[in-house]
Amino acid sequence: SGNYFNQQGQFEKSSFERGGIQFNIQHRASDNVKFGLNTNLTASRTDFISSENGINLNNPFAFAYLANPYEQVYHPDGSFQFGAVGRNPFEEVFYNDRFNKKLNAIGIAFLEIKFLKDFTFNTQGAINYRTTNSDTYISPNSRLGTTVTGASGSLNRGLGNRSEGTFTNTLNWTKRFGDNH
Repeated sequence: SGNYFNQQGQFEKSSFERGGIQFNIQHRASDNVKFGLNTNLTASRTDFISSENGINLNNPFAFAYLANPYEQVYHPDGSFQFGAVGRNPFEEVFYNDRFNKKLNAIGIAFLEIKFLKDFTFNTQGAINYRTTNSDTYISPNSRLGTTVTGASGSLNRGLGNRSEGTFTNTLNWTKRFGDNH
């Protein structure tokens, strides 16, 4: 199976996009032996505004509440106006970028063997691998970029990898004694 999801945020340069595939394979080699593989692969990208989740003047939603209501976003010539607070979140969204890319892969392999009529042995191995790439770019052409040391903007990149493995072995004995199981 496959899935795809794409949602634009409430402000420019805010969005979420995700796609995934999943497949499950199971084979019964005999009446007593069964094995299979289950996999799931998902990739996503999230674009954020500069200070999403923050209540400050870089966040356009907070800015609408905190700024003076009579200040304009643009000068008549089309350039950004900064007003009394010295910030313009529209300028920040125009010049600066922030995003996360994630990849998640899960694989589960299993083997089931029935023997001696009442016993079943199960072994299963699972691996979960995740990688996350994130970028925060502050343009030297933005007002925020001029406040960075050297007035040259900044680029922060992050990479995170995580893998987990789980292995399980179980032995089951199933017996019926009259009405009891």
